[in-house]
Amino acid sequence: MTDLSKRQQADLEDFDRNLFEHLKSAIQRGDVLVLTEFDHLNKRGAPSFSSFDNILPLLASVLLATGVLFINLLAGVAALVGAALFYTFAIRPWIAYRLNLRTRDLLLTDLQSWRRVWAYGGVVIMLAGKQRVGCKAPAADWRGLARLFVPESKAGFKPSGSSLMPTNITD
Repeated sequence: MTDLSKRQQADLEDFDRNLFEHLKSAIQRGDVLVLTEFDHLNKRGAPSFSSFDNILPLLASVLLATGVLFINLLAGVAALVGAALFYTFAIRPWIAYRLNLRTRDLLLTDLQSWRRVWAYGGVVIMLAGKQRVGCKAPAADWRGLARLFVPESKAGFKPSGSSLMPTNITD
């Protein structure tokens, strides 16, 4: 692949910014859904990971159950079992919900944040009406889905040699 001139790079950057703005407004209108893969994004190093969301609720429930354990052994064991169930059925879904919100907010911040999250992966964007049409990061090209929301008169620069059509999601 040949090096692009500065003018071509600037045109490509403007093209991406235009696509990002149209995709952002489509997401905000609800025309495009943003889904996150909890197991991929909920680990250290992920752009939207929060250690506080993962550690504090678990630590608080275990410390509370341990405090009950010192008062009464049988009640303490029951409290530990209850804390484990509470973590599994209440805290983990809450963590997933918060992770989804943080990831979506980060995606919609600006183009650089979008690129960083997209490169890391763990995100799927799809049409709200046709959920079989979408893109899974980082393998798919988000520009194909974004082009569906850009009027032809505003499409601007069109990079050559790249397929910009969205694909059917098979995974």
